[in-house]
Amino acid sequence: SDILGIVVNAKPEISVRIDSSAIKSAGSSGKITLKLVNLGIGDVRFLNLKFSDTPDLTIVSGNEQYIGQLSSDDYDTADINAYVARANEGIVEIPVTLDYSDAMGNSYEQNESVVLRIYSAAEQRRLGISSGKSPLWILLIVIIIAVGIVFYRKRKRRSPKRQ
Repeated sequence: SDILGIVVNAKPEISVRIDSSAIKSAGSSGKITLKLVNLGIGDVRFLNLKFSDTPDLTIVSGNEQYIGQLSSDDYDTADINAYVARANEGIVEIPVTLDYSDAMGNSYEQNESVVLRIYSAAEQRRLGISSGKSPLWILLIVIIIAVGIVFYRKRKRRSPKRQ
């Protein structure tokens, strides 16, 4: 009796998307969390991410992040700190290169472009992302309080003292 072994292997399929972002407007920086999902039937090994700067986006943290193993039907996250200078029509693309191997040791390189949505001030107020309070309102309130204090002190000095 002979034994026949069959190797079942498929190319890994990795999806990359934004999980969360502290960056809501152009001209700001913050943490972006990327979610990496292994949609394939095989495990991924030695997963390494490389991030690239663009004219619209500067990666503040390291440009490379090692994830390691990513099992089939599983996910992991990667955090990067970035600065968004401007957004073209409310969109900033984050170039990500994924280098990894499958269970058989075959190496793969996958280039992705993850889309980060950036909102205008009006959109942020409409969606409830920002409170709509600007520094101008705070300055106006401080000035009103200061004028009130000065007026109160002058009035207090002019009033006759009662005995």
